[in-house]
Amino acid sequence: MINNEYQNNAIKEKLDFFYAEKVAVHISKHNREFLNGKLVEKKSDNIFVIDERNKGLVSVFVSEVFDVEEFREGGE
Repeated sequence: MINNEYQNNAIKEKLDFFYAEKVAVHISKHNREFLNGKLVEKKSDNIFVIDERNKGLVSVFVSEVFDVEEFREGGE
């Protein structure tokens, strides 16, 4: 449980940073789905909205996020 809480806090910190800096992100979810785009809204401490490149506006729940990093065109 502590490890899960630590992971969620790390994800929140990254999301907060990328949201504040208006940096495009690549989000990997636990279900292996990927989202690419800019975070456009913070609805609560645990819910963000991303303007996903292909899907439009999508809600992102911190508990669903495996990792988040700066988006780089063309993958690696």
